[in-house]
Amino acid sequence: MEESLYHFSYASNLKAQWLLGNCPSAVFICIARIDGYKMSFCGYSESWKGAKATIISSPGDSVWGAVWRVSPDHVSSMDSEEGVHLGVYNKLVLRAKSPDGDKEFDCITYARPEDVPLGAPSPQYLQTILEGARECKLPEYYIEQLSKTEHNGYAGTLNLSNNYSVKIS
Repeated sequence: MEESLYHFSYASNLKAQWLLGNCPSAVFICIARIDGYKMSFCGYSESWKGAKATIISSPGDSVWGAVWRVSPDHVSSMDSEEGVHLGVYNKLVLRAKSPDGDKEFDCITYARPEDVPLGAPSPQYLQTILEGARECKLPEYYIEQLSKTEHNGYAGTLNLSNNYSVKIS
């Protein structure tokens, strides 16, 4: 039996429904943070009609997310979904710490290339991230911080994979 790996999700993959579509072996372990990074938005996703989340180096900051145990057999489908083969995202291995710092995990995660310009997410994408943050029970102060992210105001229809739909309430 192959050893499991860990994946750190910080955006739409916080929602189990979304992550399990590409990685059915994923098992939630705990919430965690990666110190020295923060979440930002950059580029443009035709599917999400706005900028996509990324993590960027930011000394003194932390990005919160979820640690999932995943089968090595599903990493290639995660890479494909994130567009690693096209250079849309880079695959990284970063150390995530549990909230009290007593556990550490070396996790696969994904970040946009550093030269991609910053942008604003669609309200639907931001809502999906916030739903996932609440689902995983990320710290309230962090959810509040995310909820203040400015979006681009897109009000049209999204054509997403995984038979997933987003409605703005």
